[in-house]
Order: sequence, then C-alpha cells, then structure tokens
Amino acid sequence: MNIWFIVMIVVYLGMLALVGRNSWKKTKSAEDYIMAGSKLGVMVGMLTFAATLFSTFTLLGMPDFFRTHGVGSWIFLAIADAAMFFLILWFGVHLRRAADHYGYQGMAGMLSQCYRTRFAGIVYFVGVMLLYSEFGGLRAIIHCDCIQGTILLIVIWIIAIGCVRSLGGVEAMFAQVREVNEALLSIPGPKGLLTPQFLIASFFAIVLIPVTQPQVTTRLVIIKNKRTMCHMAVGMGIFTMLILVPTIAIGLYGAVKYGALPAAEFRANVLLHDPPPYIAAIVLVGLLAAATSTADSQLFALGSELRSLCLVKGRSPLIFTRIAIFCFGAAAWAFAIKSTDQLVSLALNSFKGTALLAPMVFGAVFCRRKLGPEIIMATGCGVALFLYSLVQSSVGLPEGLGRLPGAIAGIKFDLFLLMSLAIVTLLSVRIRSLTAQEA
Repeated sequence: MNIWFIVMIVVYLGMLALVGRNSWKKTKSAEDYIMAGSKLGVMVGMLTFAATLFSTFTLLGMPDFFRTHGVGSWIFLAIADAAMFFLILWFGVHLRRAADHYGYQGMAGMLSQCYRTRFAGIVYFVGVMLLYSEFGGLRAIIHCDCIQGTILLIVIWIIAIGCVRSLGGVEAMFAQVREVNEALLSIPGPKGLLTPQFLIASFFAIVLIPVTQPQVTTRLVIIKNKRTMCHMAVGMGIFTMLILVPTIAIGLYGAVKYGALPAAEFRANVLLHDPPPYIAAIVLVGLLAAATSTADSQLFALGSELRSLCLVKGRSPLIFTRIAIFCFGAAAWAFAIKSTDQLVSLALNSFKGTALLAPMVFGAVFCRRKLGPEIIMATGCGVALFLYSLVQSSVGLPEGLGRLPGAIAGIKFDLFLLMSLAIVTLLSVRIRSLTAQEA
C-alpha cells in the first residue's frame, strides 16, 4: 500500500498546489482574500459547502455511530440535514439583505454593528470554537474544497459498495444485522441514546449550522445571487443524501463483522485492512482531504471573524488575519492530539454549543432597530453555562453545590438553554419594538 499511497498523495497535493497557486494570483486585495470575489457559482458553491460541512467525522465517526446505535441515527443525521437546506433558502435571503445593509466582513463584525457594541461580536467570536489555513485566501480554500469534496464522495461509495457486496447484498446485510442485534434496526437503539429529546436537541443543533458557523455563513453571503443560492441548496440536499446513505452500509457492515471491537480497530479494519491496497491508499487520501477541507475553512473563518471584530474605520492589516489563523491552527493541532475518538459526540457538542448563538444572530439579521444588551448578556451566560456543563460531564463532579442538572423540568439542559435564549430574544425584540412605537 505504501507505493499506492505515495502516488495518490503526490497527485492530490499537486492538485492542491496548482489550485492554490492560481487562486493566489487572482487575489488582488484584502477583501478579495477574505470574500473570494463574492461570485460563487452553483457547482463550486455546492462542493465547497459540502466539503466544509462533511469532514473526517463523516468517514470515521458516522459509520461507527451507525454501528453502535443503529439505523435510528438516520433520523437526526439525514432528516436534520435535509431541514437545514430549507433553512438555507429562508435564512440565506435575509442574511444577504442584512449583509448588504451593514456591509459584511464577518459575522462578528456585523453583530457589533447591529447591536452597536463590540461586545456582541466578542460573545459570538468566543462562542465559536473551530479549526486551520494560510495562503491564497478563501478563493484557494473554496477551489480546494471542490477537489476534497469530490474525493470524499468517491471514497465513501467505494467502501460502502465493498461492504454491501461482502455481506451478500442489501437484503442479506439487514438480515445479518437482525441476527447480530435486532435493536440496531429500531430506536432508541441498543444503548437507548436516540430518545425523543436527544433527537430534538440534535435536530436544532444541526439545522442551525448555517446560522452560527461562520465558515458556512460566509459562503451564503459570497454566493453569486439568490437564484444561485437556491440551486446550491437543492444540490446540497442531493449531495447530503449521497454522502450519508453509504455510511449506513459501512456502519452495519461493522456491526456484523466487528461489533465487539473498539472503534479504532473497527475503522482500521473496514477502511484499511479489508479493501485492496490501492483502495486503502485512496481512503487515506480521502481522510486527509476530508480533514483539511473542514479544518482550513474553519480556521480561515476564525481568522476572518477576528479581523472583522478588530476593523478600525473599515481597515485591518491582513497580516493579523494570517497570524491569527496560524495560532488557531496550532491550538487545533494540540487539541486534535489530545481529543478522544468520539468524533460524532464531539461534533454534536460543538453544534449544540454554537446553536446557542442562533437567537442573537437571528435578532441581528431580521431586526433593523437597535437591539438590547440583554440579548448579548443572556447569550454569553448561556454559552458559559454550556461550556461548564461539558467540563462537569468530562471531569465528573460529585453531586452538590456547583453541579448543573442534566435536565430542567424534564427538558435536557442544552435544549432548555436554547429555548430560554430564544424566548429572551423574542421578548426583548417585542418589548423594545412596542416601546419605540409609543415613543
């Protein structure tokens, strides 16, 4: 496999270098570096959106999630993703209007303008914990995403077809899964994870990704026009189904063949040992592509958000953005080394945490009046409480003073926080609107 891997990686890196060089030549200004010229077409927009959204956890985490919790995982993965693209059609139109009204260099900067205080942008920036990229700007990242998204799609289908054929076809696969563990074919799954509240909380966490994740939000702003955005959203729905369906087959194959093995051994067997050497080499390149496609977008987004937050009279030296990207990349690298193998759980916690920013963002996008500081304060407190709950669960604090409950009034804590922030935002906007009318 070593020879095949060397050949594949050289071809892959050569393609990325060529795209990066061409994009670097076309980048003429700081705005072009940050916003990629704001003229994305349908196909490029769809592929960069997909590559940013579906990272390594698609190929490593989701099959293992299906292997462990069964086909019920489809409810929060596929249905939530499908709903997200309807949100894109609705939210994207209003976001582009707000971007035209305020001028868009990043969501943190726009929030600072909407709420008329930089503290709003700081809360948003701190609340978003993401990942890595340096030269060529967003244009290079977008065109590299096209290569990486295509590689990911091809690799995941090659593995899935091999898994289904190994088990004797689709019908035989489900029959063997039923014999191994029938609970995998229904909810809440063998471990009881897929409860209604878990599915609802996960649904909102995934649906709100375009609202709260800056690397995704920016792509809605720089798409060529509203018609292109609508076509892109439809294409993304199709692409999502093409990505998610094969992960079911890979996961169920793992449940039949490697149900008792740890996650790391399952992944090594199904992705590297079972396929032929040349396929395993392609898979390794696909994993690298999936990781870099999301990491570079997220890190670039963090650098851009920091720049928009620090803009003074519309200017901020581009070198600060590049230094920030480098620093965020170093921090992400250190975290990646220390992180656990629970990829889907890590992703879901990230999505649930950033979803708490959604009410504040919705207020800025949909309301043209001055918004109250109570929304910012409530959002900051909500994010802090959520982060504390994660620390509490990982450290295992004993019962007593300082321990947050897992649920309030029978509602999961993260879902309760999101509902509370939505109510606070709605009440604030409504009361201030009535006060303004009376004045």
